[in-house]
Amino acid sequence: MFCRLALTSLALGLLCGCRNTVQTVDISSSPPGAAIQVNGKPIGQTPLQIDLKTKRSYTVVVEKEGYRPSDTLLAARELPDAPYLQFGLKADAGHYRRLAPAPMHIELISEIVPESVGSDRFDELGTHIEQLDTLLATAKITAAEHARIMEQILAVFE
Repeated sequence: MFCRLALTSLALGLLCGCRNTVQTVDISSSPPGAAIQVNGKPIGQTPLQIDLKTKRSYTVVVEKEGYRPSDTLLAARELPDAPYLQFGLKADAGHYRRLAPAPMHIELISEIVPESVGSDRFDELGTHIEQLDTLLATAKITAAEHARIMEQILAVFE
């Protein structure tokens, strides 16, 4: 009887310890409302909270029309106070790891923002600002988006 009770307790302990360790990760973007994919699977739009297993790393892609897509590695990193030797169910479940960066905030770069500057800086700057103003005038972007994209354009031309 005692052996049966001990084996049952041991089995329950092993089953409880087998659960994967999960971490809630907040994903946001500027501007909000961008589509999120985790390892190629669509999961929703920013801002979003998602529970992910800590035993592996993930590729997070954030996309919005009119902006360059952003892909970020959400890496499973070992905790600084993790034991030197890790074995057993806790190690297999990712107990000694945390996902980083968490929370994730993605600053999307507008497609209007140039990646480099040519020889006629002022002419190019004027062209990009005209495109930006047209988007605002046709209500394709908000005033807040206009201000953020203007900062991105000016940063390239500094």
